[in-house]
Amino acid sequence: MALIETCGQQWFTRQQDLFKPTVLARLQQHLAQHHKIVLVSGSLLACLSPIAQQVGAHDILCIQQAQQEGIFTGEIVPPQTIGEGKAVAIKQYLAQQPTDDKHTTVYGDHISDLPMLSLADMPVVVANCPQLIAVAKEAGWEQL
Repeated sequence: MALIETCGQQWFTRQQDLFKPTVLARLQQHLAQHHKIVLVSGSLLACLSPIAQQVGAHDILCIQQAQQEGIFTGEIVPPQTIGEGKAVAIKQYLAQQPTDDKHTTVYGDHISDLPMLSLADMPVVVANCPQLIAVAKEAGWEQL
């Protein structure tokens, strides 16, 4: 486990231009308003942990790898946080939250994020995916 965490940190350290300044600024606004930031990604926890720390995220919903006696089996524990699985993970997460205020602002960067964006009170598109931009324009969603 420690090796994977070290590899994730090394990967993060080598990244350049990983963050879009407009998205970082928006996340800072959320933090200033005491909103809870939750990263939802199909990536591994080892890669997302340093990102979460950098942006001040409170929780991470991501691919969970099955383990047996401390060894990864190659299986993924549901829900797989890609496509519809991201929406499932968010619904499960929100159901476990103690507050009735479940207002959601969701940021997505790929057409596979459509199920997740569609369940949000405020969907925001943050990438140059032509398919997702077309959907965002049609739906009147914000684009950063």
